[in-house]
Amino acid sequence: MKFDYTKIHEPTLQTKTGWFFHKIIPRLYKPLIVIDKENIPDEGAFIVACNHLNALDPVPILYSAYPKRIIHYMAKSELFSNPLAGMILRKGGAFPVQRGIGARPALDYALRVLREGHAVGIFPEGTRYPGCAPRCDDACTGVAKLAYTSASPVLPCAVYSPNRAAFGDTVILRFGKLIENSALKLGTGGSHDRKAATAQIMEEISKIWHRLKQEYGE
Repeated sequence: MKFDYTKIHEPTLQTKTGWFFHKIIPRLYKPLIVIDKENIPDEGAFIVACNHLNALDPVPILYSAYPKRIIHYMAKSELFSNPLAGMILRKGGAFPVQRGIGARPALDYALRVLREGHAVGIFPEGTRYPGCAPRCDDACTGVAKLAYTSASPVLPCAVYSPNRAAFGDTVILRFGKLIENSALKLGTGGSHDRKAATAQIMEEISKIWHRLKQEYGE
């Protein structure tokens, strides 16, 4: 199913049936622990930036934000190759992104979402690193570019699991303090500035993750 980037798709699995999934999702983990979700802004555009352990990582994030906020999030384009999976992802709020030069349509779409006052979720590492600490050196600078072009703040968060972070596992999600756009090292938005801002965001994510490991690690 080809994704239409020209319009913002309503994430009906969040807006229409979110109440149902909000009851079911906690039962899928053993347990799901969410910490400091009061840090999620009540209104206005913002970017959620998180480390990436498992393909299911968006689930606890969306669960934590509901019903206060709806989040549109980036997912790798390969996940949309199956028509049924693509439809479910789209209705869940996902939009496809290709790393590198192919990321432009996704970034433009995310910018449109933010300019309408909504939230965008992004995994700066760009791929999953099961069981690993956040890979700060490998992070993509798209999160910084998006923050610069949209003038949006960034909400860092980290997901941790002593297992695989899959259904049936213990999963802990903690939200950090909102980083106001003016506090990001964005400068003029050039390549060097985007790398500096991305490193700043990833450092915050890493701090949260290591704190979770210290408190919940086995």
